[in-house]
Amino acid sequence: MDLRDQLQASLSAYTIERELVGGMSRVFVAEDTSLGRRVVVKVLPAELSGGVSVERFRREIALAARLQHPHIVPLLSTGEIDGLLYYTMPFVEGDSLRARLARGELPIPETISVLRDVARALEYAHAKGVTHRDIKPDNVLLAGTSAVITDFGVAKAISDAATVGTVTSVGIAIGTPAYMAPEQATGDPAIDQRADLYAFGMMAYEMLAGHAPFAGRTAQAMLAAHAVETPTSIAALRPATPPRLAELVMRCVEKRPGDRPQSAAEIIRVLESATSSGGLTPVRLSSVPAALPIVRIGARTLVAVAASILLVAIAAAGVWRARAHAAGDDLRSIAVLPFDNTTRDTAYNYLEDGITDHVRDALNATPGLRVKARSSSRQLAGNAVRQIGAKLGVGAVLLGTVTPSRSGLHVTAELVRVSDESALWSGTFDAKPDDIVALQDTIVRAIVGRSGLGTGPWSAQVGASFGRSTTDAMAYDLFLRGRFAYDRFDIPQAESLFRAALARDPRFARAEGFLAMTEANAPVMGLVSLDSALRLTRERAEHALSIDSTVVEAYIAESFILTSDMRLVEAIAPLEKALAFDSTNADLLANYALALAQVGRISEAVVQAQRARDTDPLYSSAVGILGYVLALAHHLDEGLAYSRAAVDLDPTGVLGRRSLAFGYTFIGMPDSALAAFQKAFSLDSTGFGGRANLMFGYAVAGRRDEAERQRAILQREPGGNSPDYRALMVGLSFGDYDAAMTALQRGVANREPLFSNVSLPCDPLFDPLKASPRFARLMQQLGARTCPPLAAWPIPARAR
Repeated sequence: MDLRDQLQASLSAYTIERELVGGMSRVFVAEDTSLGRRVVVKVLPAELSGGVSVERFRREIALAARLQHPHIVPLLSTGEIDGLLYYTMPFVEGDSLRARLARGELPIPETISVLRDVARALEYAHAKGVTHRDIKPDNVLLAGTSAVITDFGVAKAISDAATVGTVTSVGIAIGTPAYMAPEQATGDPAIDQRADLYAFGMMAYEMLAGHAPFAGRTAQAMLAAHAVETPTSIAALRPATPPRLAELVMRCVEKRPGDRPQSAAEIIRVLESATSSGGLTPVRLSSVPAALPIVRIGARTLVAVAASILLVAIAAAGVWRARAHAAGDDLRSIAVLPFDNTTRDTAYNYLEDGITDHVRDALNATPGLRVKARSSSRQLAGNAVRQIGAKLGVGAVLLGTVTPSRSGLHVTAELVRVSDESALWSGTFDAKPDDIVALQDTIVRAIVGRSGLGTGPWSAQVGASFGRSTTDAMAYDLFLRGRFAYDRFDIPQAESLFRAALARDPRFARAEGFLAMTEANAPVMGLVSLDSALRLTRERAEHALSIDSTVVEAYIAESFILTSDMRLVEAIAPLEKALAFDSTNADLLANYALALAQVGRISEAVVQAQRARDTDPLYSSAVGILGYVLALAHHLDEGLAYSRAAVDLDPTGVLGRRSLAFGYTFIGMPDSALAAFQKAFSLDSTGFGGRANLMFGYAVAGRRDEAERQRAILQREPGGNSPDYRALMVGLSFGDYDAAMTALQRGVANREPLFSNVSLPCDPLFDPLKASPRFARLMQQLGARTCPPLAAWPIPARAR
């Protein structure tokens, strides 16, 4: 017999009307015929009912049913039908908070109102000795102007009434992983009301940020994150949040119960103060996170869109515990940290990365040895060895220092085992500037020999990956200085240093490759004309490859040339050639992902972006690229999460902030989007869209007058290197899609840099134009596959 028929046959006092979409339980709306009122009947699943004492469950529900409060939906009755437990409660007209959040961003005053109602319910119930244990948006109903909590005490009743084995595998028994306090996740029988306050904080976080802190992860990974991972601050994610509210939320989600508010009454006091005259001042930040990427990353230009490393969690006896996992034997996986310039003389800073990169690249060519990529290692410089090992999953860490001495340089290096922090090898060297290359190879050979990997015919080739280097010590030193400038976006300085290196050694292939990439990015930065850069870059790349066909940077430069020339399909081939020589280069993989996205091959782009991020998990550009392509694939929540993570890794990049603004735009968080556009503009008012993006942000937020004012200013300013991009943004901001389409066609024909650095067929920025036959013809001309638009355009109709 169908469950609905079973209920109808057994509950003669009710008329079963319909079934609702529920979670673990089956949920039905019924009419209480004796009283003429509608109720909800919830039936626990068979696998849960079978492990619960019916009498104990009845007693626990009876205790919870005594709660009578305006913000608590009361329990009415409970019983059993053919071995299935059920309980009833009044039917509440209105949406759940979950459904409300799905429709878009909650205004902050509404958020505070809902949280205040929930906190008042918790204060009352906790005073009666009843905890909820499953506070989440699904269990908060919005009835008129009030919020009410449903299922109060049910999770505790099920857990306390369990008689057979454990019911922790069924989520309702112990809570829901996305909101569960660390002590609750471990099955601590002594959990108290502060577990509810943690879940309250997680729910508040989601209401303000638009996503739960650890969304998009498996249940195991969520539970591990609750135990060890600190969420990004609400102040960074939503700058308009009142400071007292932002502080409250982050206190509620503290790992240790003693560090949280100790009562719901304390929370209510803070919420009341947040609405006072002094409490609504927006949080002022020195940084705002970032998302959807707009620019390639040849010169490590941050493109930025969303995650931090997921710690691996395992289940043991029903308790989830986080463990760092180092793959392979201790000396089969290694992180090489930047050699520390102990003098703090900035004149020697370039050697920190320079020596490190040479050692890392040589080790990376060693069969059987897995070396963590450069950006991830750089992010963890200064951390404890065990912490580095846990976060990067490596068995050993190479540390070093560089100190100027009278004879030149004093270098120390130490290989440390993560498990016990013991030194496996150490060396101290005094070297002259022209000894640097030999010194690096000495370090490499020592590590390879100590690891037991130094046998076999390949061992004589350690350091041979630098055959494309140079024997000229001064040329190599200039190259290291150039790469240091290049990683820090100083394009003119990098170009000058690479040229100087090549003047000393014209056959220095790697310097030629880096110079080609530098020149390819100069037009994007507005430093030179596109035509002159294309010619020079093509010549540089070809020359580098004629010397050494394995120089990855030359292939990346060739791809940049073709992309800038709007030959998007052709731009993919050089990257694929380079991958044959180096399949673990995070820059190369991330650029490959972008190149695929630029022609609409989104599913392939996601795979390559994931490879880039896995190769270098703390490299902001790799994390950001993954966020971007996930957003292009319409996985907006997951994409935005990676975007925020990318900015956490590099909070100073204007491109990241600009990208975050677009991410917030298309996920339906206009206040946060505008704040990010404003911050990006304050950092750089002319580059990468500047005021045009700010104008768009005001339009997204529905502030038409301010958008008009920005348009007027924009029309008086110089056009920069992408004037048609500005015209496009004006058309999109004010609903003139025909003019926007004309600007797009012109910009592509003129090869404007801001049009060659996005996915034209799939970026949601171009959604309003996709219905135009002109857009279809343009994509056909570019050889690109158009992605379907998102469901809704973010600019309010009144602003068009």
